[in-house]
Amino acid sequence: MFILSNLYQYIWGSSKKQSDLILDITGSFGRYQLWLFILVCLTKIPVAFHQLAIIFLAPPTQFVCKSTGILNGCPCDDPIFDTRIFTRTIITEFKLICHKKWLTSFSQLAFQAGTLVGSIIFGELADKFGRRIPLIGACILQFVCALTAAYVHTFELFTIFRFGIGISVGGTMK
Repeated sequence: MFILSNLYQYIWGSSKKQSDLILDITGSFGRYQLWLFILVCLTKIPVAFHQLAIIFLAPPTQFVCKSTGILNGCPCDDPIFDTRIFTRTIITEFKLICHKKWLTSFSQLAFQAGTLVGSIIFGELADKFGRRIPLIGACILQFVCALTAAYVHTFELFTIFRFGIGISVGGTMK
């Protein structure tokens, strides 16, 4: 009833001073709301880095086959990579060349699929438990998966943790 009377007064006017209906109901934007806004924005910053990470994880890399001496020649079991710009990438770490070259795109696909899955999972969790607990969980998952992905020694584990990072990104974007 309060909302209807305020709406009536807002639309048709009254003898008292007109004010903003939404601000009357919700209150004004204060220090607490600014603090929450800044914290939520800080959770979004790593999302951009994870989305664009593939540019630095798998840049185009030249190699010379040691046995044949041919530049970017396939098949090649013993490549010597050009490390002048990027000293370590997933291409140099896991030898993702020739018949394995498609795996670089697959790792990004796993990340994007994780983002889709994370949006669904964390969306449901946020509807059930509120936004705060799933957001904190997604931030923790993002930290753990990103740190672990940086130190794994197999491409399979790297891709699994990139999928986990994607899930957490989907959770922080909710």
